[in-house]
Amino acid sequence: MIRLTTLCLALLLALSVGGAGAQDDPPVTTFDFEPMRIDVNSCWFIEDRVRDIMETDDDYRAIAQYLREAEPHVRRYVEDSLGRQQDAVAMAFRDFAAWYRHRIAEDNAESLAQQQLATLLGTGLQHALSVMLPGSGVVVSTIRAAGNTIYSQVIANTGGDTTNPQTYIDAVSGELEDSEALRETFADAMFNTIDNQTLRDRVEAIKFEYAMERRAAERLASQAMTELRPDTCSGQMLADLGILRPSEANFHRTRREVLEQLMYETLCIEHRGNPVGNCETTQYQIRAAAEGGARRLIQVGRANVARMWDLTDSEDLAAICPDDYYPFGAFSGPHRDCREWKASQR
Repeated sequence: MIRLTTLCLALLLALSVGGAGAQDDPPVTTFDFEPMRIDVNSCWFIEDRVRDIMETDDDYRAIAQYLREAEPHVRRYVEDSLGRQQDAVAMAFRDFAAWYRHRIAEDNAESLAQQQLATLLGTGLQHALSVMLPGSGVVVSTIRAAGNTIYSQVIANTGGDTTNPQTYIDAVSGELEDSEALRETFADAMFNTIDNQTLRDRVEAIKFEYAMERRAAERLASQAMTELRPDTCSGQMLADLGILRPSEANFHRTRREVLEQLMYETLCIEHRGNPVGNCETTQYQIRAAAEGGARRLIQVGRANVARMWDLTDSEDLAAICPDDYYPFGAFSGPHRDCREWKASQR
């Protein structure tokens, strides 16, 4: 457990008396930073190097000020990270809605009952929380618990006046896209849970690290650093706790994995009792179809769902085939284009 040192409390918090004034900070920016000119792998607070950066009265005053200002910056970074992940989840639900609509209309699949859909979407959201917040530490567990509560409310309170499955999916998708409450709930769980000392210690340690990084950037590199950055020790501390870096790669991974899970749950229901392929005895086949389907649908776009299994362009195949190659069983047919493309690259 990370505990605040007596030195930091006595020197910094004493200087911090009076609190921070109102701030009009811009939204957090997490891309295209000027590279740091200090060692981004160097940590000041958690490596007990406080004295290395607190040598003068100016250092003490600056760090005390930055500590007072730290929480809004740390919180904004967390909200930006989880907000992007939430946007990815909402996009996955929109993708799923397009796929489901096409499957019912064109593939003659049997429409699922409303209760089946509610259970399926709830399972998808549970999976989304584990993708958005990986790990099992106290921080992600606390945020996941709060997210689970509000996601359950979305499922329970949405689409009650319709019996149309497609309308229900669209309604849930809209709630996921539009709800600021979701973003606020995630961040509040991290910053306002006052009865968990371990969680409070972790957050305080990150705030101290951020304050010292700002001063180090100023003093050692003559470089301004306002927002918390993913390429610093404080950013790595958040990543270690399960707060993913706000990156395009993490966004697309979350979108794909959530869509895959929704497709997988749907196919499991449709193939229940099927002696040839089902999720009880041949789960790998269903999983292969879901993973391949998710990658293909994202590649072609939901407006082109009808041709997701008919890709021939080399650029499309290069994007989906490295991990989308399943030469087995009943579901191997739709992956033939990948097998042939991979063979042509040898």
